[in-house]
Amino acid sequence: MIVTLFAFVVLIIIMGGVGVAGVFGGKAAGWTWNPYTISLAVVLGCIAIAILIFVAALISVPVVVFFPAYSIYFFAPRYPKLASLLWPQPSEPVAPDFPPPEPSPL
Repeated sequence: MIVTLFAFVVLIIIMGGVGVAGVFGGKAAGWTWNPYTISLAVVLGCIAIAILIFVAALISVPVVVFFPAYSIYFFAPRYPKLASLLWPQPSEPVAPDFPPPEPSPL
């Protein structure tokens, strides 16, 4: 959670800077709040939220993978069926069934 919070702070500072620059640039260009600029702001806000959700999901992937795997390997020695699935015993080697070599004429 701390890493995600740090990433959010960094991303929000970057996105906020881009947003403030966009607002001041739009004001300098003479844009006003009309249905087109409001829809642009909503779309850009949705993209920003999607980026934050993606970053949070990407950061949490190691935790989501580690804990189920850890629990399986923790319980495996206590349950023989689970241990046999995780660490299968090697099968007996099978000798190849080749015909015996023919003697050479030399």
